[in-house]
Amino acid sequence: MINGGLIELIEEWKRWIPSKELSLKMYMEKVIDDKKGLQLFCQSKDEKITIKICFENFVLSYRNTDEGRRLKMLKFLTEKYGKEFYAE
Repeated sequence: MINGGLIELIEEWKRWIPSKELSLKMYMEKVIDDKKGLQLFCQSKDEKITIKICFENFVLSYRNTDEGRRLKMLKFLTEKYGKEFYAE
């Protein structure tokens, strides 16, 4: 759909209800972004279950962040340069 010369992207959100066979905690094993699309591989803590989530259509953007490492990086930056280095 084109609106005023801009392409209008429409998102569709669906609620995910986990299967009872899945562990409540899954961890990202790997992310593949290639010509086949975006693929996420998640694994249970005990490594008995791996699930693959595929987005076959175009994915505009995504973010993968390890919060623990981000917090360590902020601590390092604060100690080395001061909080103003990234907070301002």
